[in-house]
Amino acid sequence: MEEGLPSPRTRGDLANELMLPTASEGAYRLIVTLAPAKASYQLLLASQKASREFGPESPEALAATNDLGIALFLRDELKGATAGFEKVLAAAEREDGGAEGPGLLGPLTNLGFAYAELLDYSREERLRRRALAVAGKWHGQESFETLGAMINLGASLHHCKDFTAAAELCGWAAEVSARTLGPDHMFTLAATAVKGVALGQSGEADRAVAVLRSNLEASVNAFGDNHPFNSTQLLFLANSLVKSSPGEGGQRALRDESMALYRQALEINIGIFGRESFRTQMIQALIGKITAERGDLAGGERMIRKAHDMVVRSAPGHPSVRVIKGCLSAFQANRGGRRWSPASVRLAVARAGRHGSDPVRRAEIARSLFM
Repeated sequence: MEEGLPSPRTRGDLANELMLPTASEGAYRLIVTLAPAKASYQLLLASQKASREFGPESPEALAATNDLGIALFLRDELKGATAGFEKVLAAAEREDGGAEGPGLLGPLTNLGFAYAELLDYSREERLRRRALAVAGKWHGQESFETLGAMINLGASLHHCKDFTAAAELCGWAAEVSARTLGPDHMFTLAATAVKGVALGQSGEADRAVAVLRSNLEASVNAFGDNHPFNSTQLLFLANSLVKSSPGEGGQRALRDESMALYRQALEINIGIFGRESFRTQMIQALIGKITAERGDLAGGERMIRKAHDMVVRSAPGHPSVRVIKGCLSAFQANRGGRRWSPASVRLAVARAGRHGSDPVRRAEIARSLFM
């Protein structure tokens, strides 16, 4: 990133840290200084001009395509971003000739982020493994580039439910990052977060809560109270709390604390992404789920329905629409109970995703988010 320019407030995660350095200097300036829609339009014009003047497969045109893909990704236009990144990677592979050279790292990384957002985790994992191999080969095992690729692969392993491998890989990455980049670096905190979530998913909920509490405190100290990265930490901790051992206050106390954490994350997201963003409304749906479990079934259903309607308006093509719709259907089917059965969630999301790709995978994602 260019010194003296801020990071875009559209995201506060590894995508900013690892995608933006692959953008040209001019594109970076546009992305951080203009509204996302204006930056995308300017970069679209630049891409078209480069294709006309230098040819669609020229280095200039491919660089402009990558710039446009980043801008589209940051405004959640995933279909256009993915198509652009696929084109850039294909050209890089032709140029590389099978050598798995250093020029592949950027395209592999960017396309991995796109497929993660699309919930296509099998493709994401293949890209992440290639990126880690390239980074390690050309930059060394403890380099910035390799650590970034390692954390991305750890997150992908978690997405694919290989929780033990995810916790081990990100635990090692966190140790190396703390030693080489510092304990408060985003890589250190991100790796620790993935480790904590993976521990919780593998049955070590109490240990996960301890790791994630400490990590949230470090994140707040490093970035301040309202940084978008903290929103992710709050969600991780809230999700892990409801699976941990109840203390003196019992399960209700855990749900109350989870609700408070979700509301903190919601306020951060509203301030950064806006009230109608799918990221904001996914949190609103989680709050609806906790509300229902605390006994207010009608209130919980209203919240989830409102979240669904807002996401349909703001991001109609995003996979989160089908996830929330499926969970709403499952909630309605289990209106008389306090919990939604995994079978009903799978069925509802599969029905909601008939016109999209991999509905069974979306059912699993919905179950992991909302059960």
